[in-house]
Amino acid sequence: MVSTPLTSVNLLRNDIGAAAADVVRAAEQHGKIQTLCGIKPDQTEADFSHNGLKAADAVLLAYDIKVNTPLKSLNLRNNQIGAEGATAIAGALPR
Repeated sequence: MVSTPLTSVNLLRNDIGAAAADVVRAAEQHGKIQTLCGIKPDQTEADFSHNGLKAADAVLLAYDIKVNTPLKSLNLRNNQIGAEGATAIAGALPR
């Protein structure tokens, strides 16, 4: 049996709270995780509007923004990411 490394997971809407930061650190250390939110490596647009996302979800999305550089459009309308989530997303945006 040949096993391949895990590269994609979708952890959104799992109410993991502050543990989201730990998940991101683990993914960064693993080095092969391409997405924590189900975004495909070649995806240029993502619509997460009306998904009930919270601040922890935005922390996971911030990781995806950093890793998935082709992503050019992200819709987060009508979620509850708050100031903490917005700060996480803003910190991940290219300058």
